[in-house]
Amino acid sequence: MKHVCSALLFVMFGCMPMYGQSLGQTVKWDSKSLLFDGKRVVPVMGEIHYSRIPENEWRQELQKMKTGGVTMIANYVFWNHVEEKEGVFDWSKQRSLRHFLELCKDENLPVVLRIGPFCHGEVRCGGIPDWILEKNVELRSEDPKFLHYVKLLYRQIFTQVQGLLWKDGGPVVACQFDNEYGGEGSYLMALKHIAQEIGFDLPFYTRTGWPELKTPIPYGEMIPLYGDYADGF
Repeated sequence: MKHVCSALLFVMFGCMPMYGQSLGQTVKWDSKSLLFDGKRVVPVMGEIHYSRIPENEWRQELQKMKTGGVTMIANYVFWNHVEEKEGVFDWSKQRSLRHFLELCKDENLPVVLRIGPFCHGEVRCGGIPDWILEKNVELRSEDPKFLHYVKLLYRQIFTQVQGLLWKDGGPVVACQFDNEYGGEGSYLMALKHIAQEIGFDLPFYTRTGWPELKTPIPYGEMIPLYGDYADGF
């Protein structure tokens, strides 16, 4: 049953007619689907990496996605795009997460924010900056040194999303920790606790990947999404 539910949850985030309403609807879920203001919906979620696209093209690209039937946006925050040098965060111009999210709100597109620290997305080292690799830390683990840097990253991301969470009338409806992870569930819980302490207050805490975890996440703490790409339809 666990695997059936996980598959259903993956489908939820992976395929809905256009909302036709402004953002700010109540969002709930059960074993069958998401519910927006009590109406069952199956979103069509499309991925867009804002920091890989010129800022002046963002709105046009979002509008193209809407025209193509996409009703929900997913986007990574690549760590090595915003902190190329240790301690120097750059959220300007093409890196401005806040501006991108404001455009998503303008276009009535909910957002699943994928905050890493490891993102994959065919970006160098999964988005983990080179300077982290030079330190004596165990990546993607509960190593206190690594989690210290993750906390600094999450605090910075929160400055960009503050006031733009779904509960505040913003577009950010969900948050994903790490990506394609198959290690200890306690690591993902550590990421969730850091995010909660900082102020991330979202209805879902998600992660994706093919492998099962070595140790599970406590029931009800995080929606586990297992799945593959939507190939060959």
